Amino acid sequence: YLANLKIIIEQFKKMPALIFSGLKKQKTLIPWSFTGVRPANFPPRRIAGLGYLLARCWAGKGLTGEFLGIFETAELKMINEKIFRLFCPDNDDYWHRHSTFGSKKFKNKTVLIGHDLVDIILINIVVPILLLYAKKNGQDKLAQKLLAYYTGTFPLSDNYLTVFMNHRLMGNNKKLIKQLVPAAGQQQGLLQIFYDFCDKGYESCRQCGFLVWLRGHQRQLS
Repeated sequence: YLANLKIIIEQFKKMPALIFSGLKKQKTLIPWSFTGVRPANFPPRRIAGLGYLLARCWAGKGLTGEFLGIFETAELKMINEKIFRLFCPDNDDYWHRHSTFGSKKFKNKTVLIGHDLVDIILINIVVPILLLYAKKNGQDKLAQKLLAYYTGTFPLSDNYLTVFMNHRLMGNNKKLIKQLVPAAGQQQGLLQIFYDFCDKGYESCRQCGFLVWLRGHQRQLS
């Protein structure tokens, strides 16, 4: 099994990836790069984790059905743990202790998809899709629960954009950041501000449309 799977993955790695440049389609070979990546985060392990998720969902209610069932029945505080288990096989699998085929065995069992990545998948993908489903089908109770989860989840791990926005808007003031960005919902709002304003090519913050909007909003409140 492992030998056949290794052949398939090697063939997949040699397949050209499609890169779209405007309306022109170009084929460019993009090999996997492990530079600067921790062995626990190597692509084969991520693929294995997603494989377990798809296998479990395929045998059950389907991908959407599994996530939907958890959000409908589980308590808010248990949702993360239940979804985390979907990515984790019960047995001590090969990929729990290896980074690639034939790699040195890890001393300890290591999860394939960590809690931080599960949070990112939930906030950026699962919750928006299920919220759209709930609203389209008139399931107000489910929509309220999804919004409660979204607004109550702690901020995700910082990336270069959130670090940039924390510095640009709040001067890296930890107390202010904790006050204004207490949950993942507000953190997503920071990213929206970045793409709506900071990424528009303004020469300085003084010329930014967001500053103009803030001043107008303050006048309305006063």
